[in-house]
Amino acid sequence: MASTPKFASKIGLIAATVGSAVGLGNVWRFPAEVQSNGGAAFLLIYIICIFLLGIPVMTAEFALGRGGESDAAGVYARVTPERKGWWLAGVLAITASYLILSFYMVVSGWTFEYLVQSITGDLYSSPSIGEEAFKERMGSYITGTYRPIVMTVIMIAANIYVLLRGVQAGIEKMSNVMMPVLFLL
Repeated sequence: MASTPKFASKIGLIAATVGSAVGLGNVWRFPAEVQSNGGAAFLLIYIICIFLLGIPVMTAEFALGRGGESDAAGVYARVTPERKGWWLAGVLAITASYLILSFYMVVSGWTFEYLVQSITGDLYSSPSIGEEAFKERMGSYITGTYRPIVMTVIMIAANIYVLLRGVQAGIEKMSNVMMPVLFLL
């Protein structure tokens, strides 16, 4: 039986976990949510939810994954062998992850385009300057024909490259680089 790939360090595991939990969603949408929903009050409720919901669920996932040494469907099948249908809960979790990944690949493509336009100077190349010009520029990109697809495919290829390198040389190494960059941002 082949050994299960594992992280080389606890820092790598924590960086990958935090990257998964925080990730693009908090960078992309979180500041606007804080601003429009009460500022510090929103942050306080958000932090309470992390401690009451996020950490216990993450701990349970770690325990099930480590103990079951399988994917979500396999773990549920092992934990509840007398109740045959519970593996469907694992299938639902895997399906939800896939759907979230699909959405984030598109958003990552938008973010990559934003980065490219920022570096090349095209982002604010229109005669009018300001928030409306930016919204118009990015709106025309998002509703464009081929470029959003190209950027999404680039992001999918980058993710496949990282995943094919494995846990230690791919996910852990990338997380150890990208999480400090995210913190600096």
